[in-house]
Amino acid sequence: MNDQELDNLLEAVTRSPEIDQRAFRDGVWAKIDNQESWLERIQKALRPIMPAIGVRAAPAALALVVGGLSGAALAQPSPHDDLAVFDADSSYSIVAMIAAPKDKH
Repeated sequence: MNDQELDNLLEAVTRSPEIDQRAFRDGVWAKIDNQESWLERIQKALRPIMPAIGVRAAPAALALVVGGLSGAALAQPSPHDDLAVFDADSSYSIVAMIAAPKDKH
């Protein structure tokens, strides 16, 4: 490669591109106007597999609801333990011992 070829290549690189600004602007706005929202794209992508997801997800959702309700119904509140010194409501916690006595009305 001689100096003339190198100069031609460097000149071609530094030259601003010759594009039609109006056509470029119109093309960009056309893409923006025709663009779908992300929700529409997700709906279009999931539409073919929605029946399969519904058939598989319904039993899992039902099991989750039944398990949550039965677990909540069977849960017992823990009894108050005075020796649990790190609990905030314990009678022997550091805060209860240091705090001023509460006035009883």
